[in-house]
Amino acid sequence: MPHPRRRGFTLIELLVVIAIIAVLIALLLPAVQQAREAARRSQCQNNLKQMGLALHNYNDTFLMFPPGTVLEPVGTDACWGWPVQIMPQLELGNLSNALSPGSRKLTQVFADTSPNGFALLRTALPVFTCPSDPGNALNDNRPFQSTGPTNPFLISKSNYVGNGGDRDDQNVANAKGIFAENSKIRFGDVTDGLSNTFLVGERASLVNLPATTPTTTTNSYAGFWVGRGGSGETNALARAKQSLFGYTTYKMRTGEGGTAAPIPEQAFSSAHIGGAHFLLCDGSVRFVSENIAWGSTTASTAQPLATYNRLAVINDGGVIGEF
Repeated sequence: MPHPRRRGFTLIELLVVIAIIAVLIALLLPAVQQAREAARRSQCQNNLKQMGLALHNYNDTFLMFPPGTVLEPVGTDACWGWPVQIMPQLELGNLSNALSPGSRKLTQVFADTSPNGFALLRTALPVFTCPSDPGNALNDNRPFQSTGPTNPFLISKSNYVGNGGDRDDQNVANAKGIFAENSKIRFGDVTDGLSNTFLVGERASLVNLPATTPTTTTNSYAGFWVGRGGSGETNALARAKQSLFGYTTYKMRTGEGGTAAPIPEQAFSSAHIGGAHFLLCDGSVRFVSENIAWGSTTASTAQPLATYNRLAVINDGGVIGEF
């Protein structure tokens, strides 16, 4: 008795099925990627909200925002940064106690090879890390010098920097931001309004600028949560204030500012498309477009303050519209 013939897939049918699957994947993959980025952006926003609560709690205790850097008696020494000052408020009290910023100089930690020494400076802290940022956990573009056996050494990065104002200046009286060397800004000093003034903003490791991005490192611009180095550092970025502060003097992401070359390592930036998150002094978090109105305020190409510049100034008296 003859058996019925079994008909299999033809090659054309198989190719059609594969093509349909490929089209479905092509349609679904962007949606999956967008969902993942949305989750990362939400976590980045939450990091800033936690910092906002910590900074407000610090203010409740000390009646001011923490100093941008705690300058040592010898002004050329390495100094602790504002993120270390709010560690107890960020539920990082154990790390704060081990570092002992109230009783130890940062240079002493650099030279300390014990478990409570410079090894702690390599601790990756999620609250200071944007999940979208592509850079390594250790900032490999700003090596530090040490009197210990490991020299030079790398420390943990931070994707968040304090508002240094609308000028690249260590002196808070000149920069008119929240953070500077030994700054003591209070809520009452922010006369432009807490909801109209930046407190902390994002800083990406890379901003995809081939002309200015070093090709040998993955952290060209990210800062530190620890502080900054002293005059003995051979790497200029390791001792630079922009490891802790960002300035609206320089255009968001690109770092344009009227100088010969862009300076994105002093600007605010992010790995998100279209802008960056900012924590405002009232504790709210906003995503600000990188196309926000901006004017160069460097001496060579000074322009009137625009919305972006004014958001970094605590008391210029200007009117800020929608942003």
